[in-house]
Amino acid sequence: MKTDQGLNQETLHLSVSVSTSPELSLLSLSRIFALACVTVWIFCFTFLLLIHTVSVQSVPVEGFTGETVHLPCSLGQKLQTVYWRYDDSKTVCDISGGKADFDEQHSAYKDRVKISQSEIEKGDFSITLSNVKESDSGLYTCIVPNSKTLTLELTVKGSRFVSSSR
Repeated sequence: MKTDQGLNQETLHLSVSVSTSPELSLLSLSRIFALACVTVWIFCFTFLLLIHTVSVQSVPVEGFTGETVHLPCSLGQKLQTVYWRYDDSKTVCDISGGKADFDEQHSAYKDRVKISQSEIEKGDFSITLSNVKESDSGLYTCIVPNSKTLTLELTVKGSRFVSSSR
C-alpha cells in the first residue's frame, strides 16, 4: 500500500523524467503548441463562419408596382446606429442616434423611404418604401455594426389589379 508521500515522489519522478526526455525537446513542445493553436484557430473560424451563415438567411417580402412595402427590422433593443443597404452597395437609409439620416442616400430612394420615430425608440428599425418599382426588387440588408445583419429579399411584381378590356 502506497502512502501519499510515496505517490508524490513517484509523480515527481515521472514529471522529471518526461521533461528531461530527449524526444520532447523544447523544439518539439513548441511544434505541439503551434499545432494546437492552429487547430483552435481553425475551429473558431469555422464556428464564426457557421454563425454568420445562419444569421444571413433572407426574409421574403412581396410588393406590387406603385404600392408601398414594409421592410421589417425589429431588433428589440435600442441601438445608436443601423444601416439599410440595397445589394450591399446602395444606401437606402442610415439611422444614427435614433434618427434617420438621408445625407448619403442613393438617389433611387430619395423621398420614398420613411421610418417611424416612435418605433425606433422601441427597437424597431423597419422602413417603408413607397411607390415601388420592379427595379427595387433584390436584397436589402438591415445592418447593426459588429452585431447582426438581417437580409430581406424584395420581389416587386406588376400591378396588383389587371384592367379588363371590353
